[in-house]
Amino acid sequence: KKVSTVHLGVDTQGYIKEKININDPLIIATPAELKEHKGHVYAIKAAKKLIDIGVNNFKWYFFGSGPLLNVLQEKVKELNLINHCYFPGNIDHQELLNKYKIHEVDIVISSSISIPDVFEGIPVSLMEAMSYGIPVIATDSGGTKELVDGQSGILVKQNDPNAILSGIIDLINKPDFRRKISKNGRNKIMQDFDTMKNANDLIKLF
Repeated sequence: KKVSTVHLGVDTQGYIKEKININDPLIIATPAELKEHKGHVYAIKAAKKLIDIGVNNFKWYFFGSGPLLNVLQEKVKELNLINHCYFPGNIDHQELLNKYKIHEVDIVISSSISIPDVFEGIPVSLMEAMSYGIPVIATDSGGTKELVDGQSGILVKQNDPNAILSGIIDLINKPDFRRKISKNGRNKIMQDFDTMKNANDLIKLF
């Protein structure tokens, strides 16, 4: 009875308006350290599967740095994805938020996996994207399920590029579904992960 949960929150003031259509080409972003538990290899395999089914008009940006950079770049070359998958390095936080604000990004994807001794919390990177009405696809690792529940975003199994692929295809081919996910994601943040609201909730506990 003495325990209360107050989530970390994000600023929700940057949202301007709903986006109707996707970019040409489709822009996907995965902002995450280039480490094993972020599961980038499964995202890259999903990109290859997009090509295999004839979806060629996309660019996938893996923002961030880390020890797996060379390994992941080699995987991209091996799968002939150099014109679709990019590793631009770390991006200034405000620059990333500005991309969200002006709708330069269509989908944000988290492909994290569970590995021993590493616990994935509730990803702030997804909170930020959702606060701008950007639909997200995320694996069910760590605390992600508290944020992405299948309605606020597409929740998929870990270690499964086919599941990531299916989520992308649904967002491409079902505009009404995409707009629903976008709206629900924004509402989820406003309800449970708004930094000002949650700060006030915390103050009330004292």
